[in-house]
Amino acid sequence: MTSAKRWKQLSGGSFFKFAEEGDTLEGIWQGTQAGKFGENGIVEMNGERKQFTLNAALKDLIRVPPGTEVRITYTGKQMSKSGNEFKAFEILVEDNVQVDDDEDVPF
Repeated sequence: MTSAKRWKQLSGGSFFKFAEEGDTLEGIWQGTQAGKFGENGIVEMNGERKQFTLNAALKDLIRVPPGTEVRITYTGKQMSKSGNEFKAFEILVEDNVQVDDDEDVPF
């Protein structure tokens, strides 16, 4: 006997790791979700949810409205002014999207 109920997945999906320079994640921004070690970003790509660690270099995604097409590309490691190495990203959104300019981002 099969159930006629329709189900919606609230979490899960595969975890995407930006490992190599040029790694790109392109799809529909779904927002954030609390993870074991902080916030995770979620992008739906070809019907599959991809989660990734939302580190400080990706904090601008919080300003993007859910449902927006995004392209996130890992551009390599860079050195901060204080001498710390960090992963850098290029974040692109649809041209016609209004991005929240609020500077009170929770990071």
